[in-house]
Amino acid sequence: MRRRLVLLAAASAAVATVPAPAFAADVRGPRLSAGRGPRLPAGRGTAVRRLVLPDPTGPHRIGTVSLHLVDRSRPDPWVPAETVRELMVQVWYPARDARRLPWAPWVSPAFGALINPPGSGYELPLTHARTGAPALPGHRPVVLYSPGFGVERTAGTAVVEELASHGYIVVTIDHTHDSPLVEFPDGRVATSAVPPPTGEPGRRSGSSPRPSPPGSPTPGSS
Repeated sequence: MRRRLVLLAAASAAVATVPAPAFAADVRGPRLSAGRGPRLPAGRGTAVRRLVLPDPTGPHRIGTVSLHLVDRSRPDPWVPAETVRELMVQVWYPARDARRLPWAPWVSPAFGALINPPGSGYELPLTHARTGAPALPGHRPVVLYSPGFGVERTAGTAVVEELASHGYIVVTIDHTHDSPLVEFPDGRVATSAVPPPTGEPGRRSGSSPRPSPPGSPTPGSS
């Protein structure tokens, strides 16, 4: 509970101050339409196709900012040799118009290279959020989006954008070494270190597993 309160406090601070983003979209050339989302320019060839995210249906424009959080009071629960716990958190919020700011990328550069290698014939989508856009004033509900076991924070981007467009502040989180890949602002990459599940002799398929020993980390916790 304490860690969740810390994350919510960080979200409020992020929306209030909008610090420099951890990752900035590299947007060159006329690829934006007059609408609220990124579009490819007319006349572009079809050799490389850009994937797109669903358009949010709410009335608000969206801003987002990524935060690198470091807890020096405890080691990483999955890799004890790492003496601090590092997390990447992203805040999505209703924003003012910020047309000069870049559209936020969907995933980090390292994760993008993993899921979309060169020569695939596709470009990964940009989001409908402006990186570091000024937040709309006012008190708003805050939602903590914590992905499930083995999933990164970007998996729910369409849902997160939909909520933000309807006035919610949404905090998404990558659980380091639980997610398949987490990239930090300095370029370091943390991969999954969660041991694979193992069967227990004598246990029937579909029966409940034995509880973890006290103190064992739980997948999906940070």
